[in-house]
Amino acid sequence: GGGIRKASKNHVRIFNVEFLRVMQLAKNNSSTNPTCKKCNKKMKSKGNKQGFECVKCGNSSVSKSTLEIPRKIRCKLYLPSLSAHRHLTRPYQRIKKRNKHVKFDASIPWMHVF
Repeated sequence: GGGIRKASKNHVRIFNVEFLRVMQLAKNNSSTNPTCKKCNKKMKSKGNKQGFECVKCGNSSVSKSTLEIPRKIRCKLYLPSLSAHRHLTRPYQRIKKRNKHVKFDASIPWMHVF
C-alpha cells in the first residue's frame, strides 16, 4: 500500500510506500558549457550550432561538455524505519525468508467442547 499526496500551499508533494525496491538506475548526466584549456574559464556560446568561444583568450570548442553526476540512491531494497512498519511489512532480516509450510493433522483432536 502507498499513495501520493498532492502538493498544496502548506505541504510539499509526498510519495508514501511501504517499501521501495530500486531495480535499475538511469544515468544522471549534466551538460554545461566547456571550460577553456588555457585560462580555465567557462566559454560562451557563439550561437546555434556555431560552437563555443572563450571571451578572455579567444580559444574555441565545438561541443558542450557532459558530466555524470553520481546518484545518491543505489540498486537495493529501501524499507522505512522499524517504528514506521505496518503490520504486514516484513523486517529487513526476514525479507528473503519464507514461513515453513505446516501441514494440519486432522486426526489429532485440537478443539474440545466443554
